[in-house]
Amino acid sequence: RPWIDLLAFHYGRSNCDDKNRRYLVAAGDAARAAYALQSAISYYERALALLTDGTRVDVLAHFGEVLELAGRWNDAFARYREAREQAEKAGLPAQRAAMAGAIGDLLRKRGEFTEAGTWITCARQENAEAGNEAGVGLMLHLEGTLCAQTGNFARATDLYQRALAIRQQLGDEASTAKTLNNLGIVARSQGDIDTALGYYERSLAIRRRLNDRREIANSLNNLGFTRRFRKEFERARELLEESVQMNRSVGDRWSTANALTSLAELALDTGDAELAHRCLKESIAINRELGDRRALAFLLEGFGRLGRLKNDAIAALLFFAAARALREAIGAPLEPADADMLA
Repeated sequence: RPWIDLLAFHYGRSNCDDKNRRYLVAAGDAARAAYALQSAISYYERALALLTDGTRVDVLAHFGEVLELAGRWNDAFARYREAREQAEKAGLPAQRAAMAGAIGDLLRKRGEFTEAGTWITCARQENAEAGNEAGVGLMLHLEGTLCAQTGNFARATDLYQRALAIRQQLGDEASTAKTLNNLGIVARSQGDIDTALGYYERSLAIRRRLNDRREIANSLNNLGFTRRFRKEFERARELLEESVQMNRSVGDRWSTANALTSLAELALDTGDAELAHRCLKESIAINRELGDRRALAFLLEGFGRLGRLKNDAIAALLFFAAARALREAIGAPLEPADADMLA
């Protein structure tokens, strides 16, 4: 990467616009791959000032991805929408469909499930019309996640299995790992811990081989969170603390908050009120800023459990009631395995 940075610096001070554009984009892509988010943002902003029409599409898409990771979700929405408009003008159906999926998935993260479903369904249809099997697989995966988070586990499993078949046929290891991971989430949500751990371990093995820190951190979080149910508390804490640290290192604010919530749940299981409060407080601050309402419901339940741990029955009841009202408002029911923990 250093030589790309040097070339971007050099041509940025020349009159050679073509090479300036090329190396700014290359430097942005390299920074994005290394999770150097602020550098990637800077390079992409400068590159976009030099690009026009269809040549902007991929850069806008990558820029949106970086902004999403950095927690700048409103800015990410704007980039995705602009990329979709540019792709339509330039006659790029695969890119146009991809941006519909990106918009839908970000809406899902905000708990806007109905609108998210509309965008993701649209994206799947557009990918099918374009003959883009990889795109169809991605949208099946995203729709599966939407179904899982709204309590339709049978439908989620079916969609994930269909996505997995496409991704394995295409030889896409990174995407295969994502779907295996999410099949684990569905199994865990229904209380099938052994099946969940099997999927998680298969996913993590692929991610370690690909050496993707962000995805490894995601797997560590899921493994740690799930080992709580086996009361393997020491191992769970090691995994979750590693996940928090790794997510911080790549700058993924949403995943950092998610791992902090998992660590808080473990702390509550083991009666560590101080750690639970610290993790819940940081996670809720991030998720309030991002606007992830489903995550906020989990956090309200966490504060309810904390109140119960501290023998503050009134606080516990208020937090549990607020969480229930929020879940009903967004259509995200409590998962069966988690309901057992709150009983």
